[in-house]
Amino acid sequence: TSPINITIAGRITTQLHDNIILRLEANANMLPKKPTYQDILDFYKDAPKEITKATQPFGYFKPHITSSLTKVHNLWHLSFTIQPGPRVIIHTLQLRISGAGQSTKPYLHFIRKFPLQVGEPFNSNTFSNAVQHLLEISSHFGYFEAKIIKQRITINVTTNQATLLFYFNTGPRYRFGQITFSKTNLSDMFLKRYVPFKINQPYNDNKIQLLQQNLANAVYFQQVVVTPTTNKNRKHHIPIKIDLTERKTHQYNLGFGYGTDTGLRGIVNVDLLRLNKYGH
Repeated sequence: TSPINITIAGRITTQLHDNIILRLEANANMLPKKPTYQDILDFYKDAPKEITKATQPFGYFKPHITSSLTKVHNLWHLSFTIQPGPRVIIHTLQLRISGAGQSTKPYLHFIRKFPLQVGEPFNSNTFSNAVQHLLEISSHFGYFEAKIIKQRITINVTTNQATLLFYFNTGPRYRFGQITFSKTNLSDMFLKRYVPFKINQPYNDNKIQLLQQNLANAVYFQQVVVTPTTNKNRKHHIPIKIDLTERKTHQYNLGFGYGTDTGLRGIVNVDLLRLNKYGH
């Protein structure tokens, strides 16, 4: 068991409280199993600085912290009361998207619904999550060369104001390239009926998921693996590799029944999953 008990009090949110505890406990886990008085004292003196770091992502850069340190038997009690102080407000927001996808619906929706706006409290976690979401949008719609051009967050602790600058370029949108099936007893012409897109259509990850679902729902395959392969030398086209493991062509089901006229009887059912390369 830990020789330290940490208590956090003050007018703070649950989210802020949990982040402070998480940071302090992580540091406490770095202490020796049997810490000396000096180890505890050093941890106690560093705690306000660590608490401040834990409040900053939520926009609180000047918290007021009071603390106490006591020992009861072999347990050290560290108590911190926190007044978060003024919260940093977004004063300036420069959000720009350039490139082939800048005027498309997904990116326009992202800008319109950006979770941080001028006049609202700053939250670095919200900003980071929004950037990650933008990268996911790019990957989903085939903008595989999308990149951040410039990203800067400036905090003025005197005026409690934040300036956010974020420039992003989508790059070109990739298209579906050649579709390759692993060798099976079914013809490629038959297998292509499960493909919900055509070569040279704009890439969309929903189409890949639908392809996977179509093949998985077919009775012919035990395993389906669909792999888009990025290759910048293919002029912005994504080849699609499909690996298929076929089921056995004959499936037997055995059962038993009993009739008052016939007595005990056996039941044999045979499913022929495939007769030829055309899926019959």
